[in-house]
Amino acid sequence: MPVGDWCHRRVVTAEADISVREVARTMEREGVGTVIVTESDNPVGILTDRDIALHVLIERLDAEAVQARDLMQSPFITIPEETSLGRAARILRMHAARRLPVVDERGRPVGVIGSEDLVGVLSQELAALAKVVERQRPSPGSEAEAKQTIERSE
Repeated sequence: MPVGDWCHRRVVTAEADISVREVARTMEREGVGTVIVTESDNPVGILTDRDIALHVLIERLDAEAVQARDLMQSPFITIPEETSLGRAARILRMHAARRLPVVDERGRPVGVIGSEDLVGVLSQELAALAKVVERQRPSPGSEAEAKQTIERSE
C-alpha cells in the first residue's frame, strides 16, 4: 500500500520569512500541526507545532522576531507518494521523525503522513487479519471429531 493512498492531502505552507507567531496562527486557523516552509513556492523545510513550543517557549524567544526559517527542520526528509507504508515506517523510525511530507514525481508536496497515521492503518489491517484467522479456526467440536478420525485410522 503506497503512502499516497493514506496521507493527509491537505498541505499547508508558510513562507520562510514570516514570523513564527504568524506560522502558529496559520496552524491554529488551518487545524494542522505541520507546515511546509517555502521560498518562492519551493519547499525548503518543515516546521511543527512541537518545534515552535520547544524553541520559543523553552528558549524564551520572541515569536514575532523569529522567522519560520530560523526554526524549520532543513534539510528535511520527503518520501514519494509511491513509497510503501512499511518503508515509510522505517524512514520515520530511522530519523526519529513523527511526520513526513509526501511528494509527487516532481518533488512537490502533495501530503503529509505521520506516525499516528501509520499506526491507524496497521491496526486496521491487523484487525482485518485477525478476523480472517478467527473465521478459519476450526470450531471446538470439529477439532474433537478430527482427533477421533485420526485415532480410528491408526
